[in-house]
Amino acid sequence: MAYTEFAKVAKALDPKRPLSTGDAIQRRSAYHNRTEKSWTPDRREEFEKQLLDSFPAAYPLASMHVYPETREARFGEAEPMDIARLFSIYKEAAAKGNKALFVGEFGVGYPRTIPDKKLRIKIFTDTVDALVDNEIPLSTFWVFDYLNPDNNIVHRNATVGNEKEWIIGYLAEANKKLNAKIKN
Repeated sequence: MAYTEFAKVAKALDPKRPLSTGDAIQRRSAYHNRTEKSWTPDRREEFEKQLLDSFPAAYPLASMHVYPETREARFGEAEPMDIARLFSIYKEAAAKGNKALFVGEFGVGYPRTIPDKKLRIKIFTDTVDALVDNEIPLSTFWVFDYLNPDNNIVHRNATVGNEKEWIIGYLAEANKKLNAKIKN
């Protein structure tokens, strides 16, 4: 497996830092894609097996990326899963493999897919609150800055002076809350 070979080289060069594959959110039929080449939705046990099979022993982190645009129904449910529950299920599955959960990317929804600004803000704050509530200390707010060729709008970047500046303060407060929870 390429991940195992990469880990050998990386650990030889730097044995102190933890490794992450950087994998995104697992497809809802990932186990069945691999084992049957089908799109049958995975049951929770199949999801857990696939998740742990995806992160070799050299990787202490199980990673995921989550954006409003990537949320979907799972385990045969009709509606997209609540983000707090999704984080809880991922964290529990990772722990079964003695791995920490790393939410390697999360961000604000795109205006074209979620036109309602108040809803985009709510989804984002719900995501951050779910990270705190689930005590997930390893996460990265994705601020990759690019211009949409259709309208020249930067979608995810939060900087001092732009319309998403409030995110910086929200994340700072969330970090304080999370640190207080973890210390207790």
